[in-house]
Amino acid sequence: MLPPELVDTIVEKIGGMSDLKSCSLAASVFRYACQKRLLATLSLGGPDMYARAKGYDEAAARFEATPSLALLVVNLNIWLSTKPIAAPVVNALFSALVRVSSCTISGQGNTYGRPFKWKAITNGLSLAVSHWLSAVPDGTMRYFHVSNLANVPQRFLHDIFRVLGPRCFLSFTMMSVDQARSVVSPPHTPPPFHFLFSGHTNVHQLLTTPDSGFVQYSQSIRKLTALVNFDTELDAALLICAAATHSLEHLQLTLSAQRLRQRDTINEDAIPRLFSLRLLEVVCTGFDNQLEHDHSFSWFLSQVLAPMLRPGATPCLAQIQLTLAVDTLEQAVNVYVPSIRGLRKAHLLLHHLDKLLAGHNILLRFMFRTGHLQAGAAEHLEAIFNALKEKLPSQARKNLLKVVAEPS
Repeated sequence: MLPPELVDTIVEKIGGMSDLKSCSLAASVFRYACQKRLLATLSLGGPDMYARAKGYDEAAARFEATPSLALLVVNLNIWLSTKPIAAPVVNALFSALVRVSSCTISGQGNTYGRPFKWKAITNGLSLAVSHWLSAVPDGTMRYFHVSNLANVPQRFLHDIFRVLGPRCFLSFTMMSVDQARSVVSPPHTPPPFHFLFSGHTNVHQLLTTPDSGFVQYSQSIRKLTALVNFDTELDAALLICAAATHSLEHLQLTLSAQRLRQRDTINEDAIPRLFSLRLLEVVCTGFDNQLEHDHSFSWFLSQVLAPMLRPGATPCLAQIQLTLAVDTLEQAVNVYVPSIRGLRKAHLLLHHLDKLLAGHNILLRFMFRTGHLQAGAAEHLEAIFNALKEKLPSQARKNLLKVVAEPS
């Protein structure tokens, strides 16, 4: 008998689904390990273009025949549709899915970019999903995402924040919420949670409107991830920050490599005081383009970072992290070191950043996320560090400059 660790290692090396199915039938010793991979992700009710999506009836019948298989599903994609589905079928199906750690709920829109209206969803399906979410066992769900849905009832959103918010990372895109108050939620203080904000939703209006009944949730956001490719997205993210002024500890802003649609200036009062903020993370896609063309980085430094560093605005801020994605560290050396040392625009940007941090004891960390760490990683990181310390002398002298890497 092969040790389980060796079996798992062998199965991890198998590529396609057809090969996994063949392996599971080849020998009983491989069956469970292959089933874990084959059934880890389940897509329910997907459009015809999604060949691997299962019908609700098909999935319910399979799990009724072999209940243990439902325990292997950890990633669940739910496509809500208008197709009639028997309530007992969906209730039995969802009651079997008790180990799901990542869930995405989407509407089947007929037109790309046009969200699917909640009222069009089969009533039995929407009720079954709502009941299932309210009964998710503690400690299982880690990520929950809603997309392509219009006029989502506030009751459903309350359930998401109240039940799932304290447990997992919440994310909404291409979603709007019905403005009619369908429920009055009793005031309470939710536990801290992680929230991802995208501009393609009106959830932020509920989270920042005092009489909406949702401000209690924004006041418990510990980590906020925001995509700020447009100034309107930044405005909305700052409103959420203002509502979370005493709870927000980690703010992650993602700047696109494209030119940010921006105003010349932002009113300093629009940058809220964040009394608990400890980590400001800026995820820069295409940072090499920023160093060469400065699409938005100098604007971000002067209009966002500088006000955040004004006296009393972020008294607990201890670290600023620039997160950069690269294929390999060798590639990072070949791209960034010549740019840092040779481009005048890069020199001006880094000098500006160094000057902003000169009067503060804040660690500046460059985090390179790469597919995998190869041999020579330490030498590559040292080469990048040596280039950066020439342009960030104040941070280097204070020993507040670090260059690190981790697998993406």
